[in-house]
Amino acid sequence: MTERFTWTGQVSDIDAAVRSFGEAVDLTAAGEPKRAGYLSNLASALHHRFRASGNPDDLKAAVERAEESVRAAPADYPARPDVLSNLATIRFTRFERSGSDDDLDAVVAAAREAADSAPDDHPNRAAHRNALGTALRARFERKGNEEDLADAVTSFQRAADAAPGSHPYRGAVLANLGIALQVRFERRGDQRDLDRSIKAGREAESRFPSGHPHRATVLSNLGTALRARFVRTGALDDVTEAVRHLREAARLTPPGDHQRGLCWANLSAALYARFERTGTRADLDEAVDSAREGVAATASTSPNAASRLSALGIELRTRFERFGGPGDLSDLDEAIRFSRRAVDAASDDSPHRAGYLANLAAALGTRAERGGGLEDVQEAVATAQAAEAATGPEHPNRALRLHTLGNNLALRAERLGADADRQAAVAAWLAAAGLDTAAPSIRIRAARSASAALSGVDPVRAADAAEQAVLLLPSLTSLRLTAGDQQHSLGAFAGLAGEAASLVLAGPGSDEERGLRALRLLEAGRGVLLSHILNTRSDLTDLQAAHPVLAARYLELRDLVERASGGGPTGADTSGTPIRQIHSGLADLHELAVRTEEVLDAIRRESGFHSFALPPETSELLAETADGPLVVFNVSRTRGDALLLRPDGVRALRLPGLTSDRVTEQISTFHEALGREGSPEERLAAQRTLHGVLRWLWDTAAGPVLDALGLATRHTGESPGSWPRLWWIPGGLLGSLPLHVAGHHTDPADAPDRRTVLDRVVSSYTPTVRALRRARERTRTSGTAIPAEGTAALAVVMPTTPGLPGGAVLEAIPQEVAALRSVWPDLDVLGEDATDATDASGTAGTAGTAERERGTGTPSELPTRGTVLARLPHYQVTHFACHAGSDPADPSRSGLLLHDHETGRLTVAALRPVSLDRARLAYLSACHTAVSEAADLMDESIHLVSALQLAGFPQVIGTLWQVKDAPAATMAAAFYRQVTSGPSAWALHRAVHEVRAQYPSFPSLWAAHLHTGA
Repeated sequence: MTERFTWTGQVSDIDAAVRSFGEAVDLTAAGEPKRAGYLSNLASALHHRFRASGNPDDLKAAVERAEESVRAAPADYPARPDVLSNLATIRFTRFERSGSDDDLDAVVAAAREAADSAPDDHPNRAAHRNALGTALRARFERKGNEEDLADAVTSFQRAADAAPGSHPYRGAVLANLGIALQVRFERRGDQRDLDRSIKAGREAESRFPSGHPHRATVLSNLGTALRARFVRTGALDDVTEAVRHLREAARLTPPGDHQRGLCWANLSAALYARFERTGTRADLDEAVDSAREGVAATASTSPNAASRLSALGIELRTRFERFGGPGDLSDLDEAIRFSRRAVDAASDDSPHRAGYLANLAAALGTRAERGGGLEDVQEAVATAQAAEAATGPEHPNRALRLHTLGNNLALRAERLGADADRQAAVAAWLAAAGLDTAAPSIRIRAARSASAALSGVDPVRAADAAEQAVLLLPSLTSLRLTAGDQQHSLGAFAGLAGEAASLVLAGPGSDEERGLRALRLLEAGRGVLLSHILNTRSDLTDLQAAHPVLAARYLELRDLVERASGGGPTGADTSGTPIRQIHSGLADLHELAVRTEEVLDAIRRESGFHSFALPPETSELLAETADGPLVVFNVSRTRGDALLLRPDGVRALRLPGLTSDRVTEQISTFHEALGREGSPEERLAAQRTLHGVLRWLWDTAAGPVLDALGLATRHTGESPGSWPRLWWIPGGLLGSLPLHVAGHHTDPADAPDRRTVLDRVVSSYTPTVRALRRARERTRTSGTAIPAEGTAALAVVMPTTPGLPGGAVLEAIPQEVAALRSVWPDLDVLGEDATDATDASGTAGTAGTAERERGTGTPSELPTRGTVLARLPHYQVTHFACHAGSDPADPSRSGLLLHDHETGRLTVAALRPVSLDRARLAYLSACHTAVSEAADLMDESIHLVSALQLAGFPQVIGTLWQVKDAPAATMAAAFYRQVTSGPSAWALHRAVHEVRAQYPSFPSLWAAHLHTGA
């Protein structure tokens, strides 16, 4: 066996070792087996001396002695694998300096023989497999042969298998495995490679503690993999963790350290990626500064110089695009210089050259857009074409390069008027959109660009491209992402579904054909988050009966994913517990998602379950019209339409005056009037303005719809069953206006054709048809009255709210509690001073009596988020009387202000993982509970009403704006007087009638409340 020794780093010691091993070789006769070991040790000593001194003669002699040692080692020599491995190590050093392909091939050959000849019980088996993997990965980086990369991954994995548990070599092997998997992901785009890379990198990091000389490299590799996964999925947690690791790695590399350039370059890339997600200027500035550090620490002859130059060019270009002042092209000009240097530094056969060309093309295109000359345009196109031509057909970055090419061709078409360039741009965008290996966001952007370019010249192809983009939207709500990450991904494509539907509705075909296609697009592209959750909450009854083990596993994983993703970007459940503590056997949300997808695949392979947790067919959606028509609105910049859904099909109704500009104008007018204060005359003027908007809403939208549906006369029936029902699906902007009370309310009350929705039909809302379908699945009795007997009811009340000015007193809460108790005498009241409030109403009973019988709490409990979430499963009816708070930046953080709202609201996100089996009705006597103020997420219906519906309430009463305390109590009292006589939608309809009769001139008091659900 080769003798083992440790170098001290002192040149005098290495000199002594060289002399000692040289003497041992001279004293050993040719043919003696141990001579091979002495020669190998001599070669190793010379190699170490070369590293210490840089004398090329030492490296030359080391290679010669190593080759001689292999020739001297017979095939059955036990240490032959070690001798071969030593030769591979030394020749690899020569390759790093010579760049010779012959050296690299020789390294691979020696390392492969060493690995293959080492028996399973060889003590250095892991090291030999690791050396082979390193050589193969280097040859892949050199020549781009994917077979080498695949073999490298296999070799590293076998090395890891040979170094189990606490094996001292395991950390190094896992670090290298992580790198190879990351490289393969970059080449093939397989998400599983990236997940495995991160898993290996995390374990490797744990084995290189603070102070270890290789810790910086391991941290840098792990951070890079996390950044890559963020770029692919949009998971903010990943890039935040990446920045943390990479900052530490950069701090650990002082000037002169050979890893300094790598670590600073990787930190720059992560900061840049986070900037793209958050838009924080400080991240971008730090990214540029870090990139400069990386470039400065990298020799111009280094094989890594090109990538670091190109990255700096990207970041400078971005800083110019986002923050550059008029006339200041310094960042952009510098970006182009660095991008050119990157292309020049890359060898012609480098697998990364195409990327450097694409980055240069993007920078040139930007300068051309900002006033550059025709030469910039021409070079941008030529460079983008060269980049695309040099990219493999399945490369995951091909879509991005095609998109850049399309952009530059479109720019040239604009400058020169060449139709061939416009057609070529569309072709490039469509090709990008069709690549399955690309990130969904890039594919959607490309398809949207193609649609926009085609809309004026080829509407049919424009509609096809827009449809392609819409159908990709659900891929942005991967199980791997938190709710916040999903929202961010979707927000970038606000209005896309409406654009696509408008193109379809303006195209050829019958009203029904166009209507059906538009319906499919709107159902796919609106409420995407809602549909994502509805998919995962499919009915498990049949599955549990046929395959109970699969059903139990799916339910377990689904709940874990919802708890991990619903808790927001911290990866915690609604109690704040990190997901790793919830289920220590599964490392993170990504792994949970993979396991869930595997179980779903297994379920769909079973007979009769091929469509499990998949969207319903159009015929299933139309079945939801059995109890009354559904009206789906679509509003775009150029047109407005309503899709009228009835059992016999879909009819598209054009609404010429309903454009996005007009709707936006009316919303602004309406909400400005709602907030207007001043003298009584000024307030009355504001109410007249509200009436004006309600008339416009009738004339433009609701009136034509009701006429088309044959609902053209005032209904005078008193019984609930005699009233026609209708469900509104406003979508986007129109959801901010009260369609259910649109009309000319100043028409004579007894006019047979009174032009108001309220006098013709009982209205309900639903975000999507699928959401209504799910609400009806929750209970088959949702269309009937809620009985007084056998119904458990809870009132959650906040007469005062800590932290708000003056406690924000709600003085009318006793009247609301009294109204509930008049229907359900055993009402449970959860709230501060709840007993006093109940006594003040003059009703009998003690709050919490029935609750104590159920053993779930006591009346002394405060209405905190935790206590309310614990109580909800025990009731069919829950009434909330409190304030609410909205978060326009993140609607999932909008919520009810309970006793502990300063530390944690009862938010949309907190309700996401809740699943209630007994629930029938939730009444939100709070403001702004049925509307989202996030402009880029209007289509998603992210608000408290939809959250409660997802949690299991098939019927929810909410509000579109703030209603004063006393009128809100009046509305609640009127509702509960009717709730046992007919469906909840009818009860609210009658209540709005009553309050309108009391305050006919004040729509602000009676128009806000709406019914959502079955």
